[in-house]
Amino acid sequence: MKKIILGALISGMSLSTAAQTHAQSNQTAIARKYTGHVSTDEQVRQMAAQLRLNEGQYIRFRDVSKARAGQIAEIKSLYPNDAAMQQAKINNVNKTFDAQLTQTLSPSQFTTYLQVVGQSPATQNANMQATGYGGRSFETGEAQRNKAQTGENNKDTSDNTSINNADNVKVKGNDIKVESEAGELKINKNGEKVKTKDMIYKADTDETKLKAKDGSFKAKSEEGKTKIETTDGKVKIEDGEVKIKPKRGKKVVIEE
Repeated sequence: MKKIILGALISGMSLSTAAQTHAQSNQTAIARKYTGHVSTDEQVRQMAAQLRLNEGQYIRFRDVSKARAGQIAEIKSLYPNDAAMQQAKINNVNKTFDAQLTQTLSPSQFTTYLQVVGQSPATQNANMQATGYGGRSFETGEAQRNKAQTGENNKDTSDNTSINNADNVKVKGNDIKVESEAGELKINKNGEKVKTKDMIYKADTDETKLKAKDGSFKAKSEEGKTKIETTDGKVKIEDGEVKIKPKRGKKVVIEE
């Protein structure tokens, strides 16, 4: 049960936190670090080796990296003489890319990625980026009882799952609902759903959906296919082929 809760929160609630952290960084530095980074097959392989990706993660990382490289190339061709516009558009592409990585990488892999590209998170933000809950403790009723027996925890214990610092936790059979200032999490037999002030994340056995409440981007992933839509255009990834359709300019197709 603990793994289910952590997986859902890691997948959903870290998204807005990661984006906010990047937005606060120096804009010129971000553009310089990201532009062209991890774009070639060799760079993807090197990064995959450093992150120790499994086969599924590698394929996903390769595809989204190629998609980002294609988008950045398109932005440069559309705004060759407007550095400020290039920078703003590229930053938006990278925010979406980071959101995709939080769905693909484990928290430790994502932290390693940030360090490799020169964006190592501050210590006080590391747990927040990894879990979306600032390092809060997630424990089962059994763990709580063990602490009570050793004097480590004087809180009331039960067989229900409890989450320290959450405002409200409800468990009924295999259904879980968690509410806190960070957002809301629901898990049942059909899948999971996470809401934050900026994002909505849904996942079931067939597909995963992510969208920003302000409409700036949305993504849908199912077996073998991924679709991403932002204010700048659309990206479709299927069977190793990446199709980029910007709102301005020509369609770009990148084949494996």
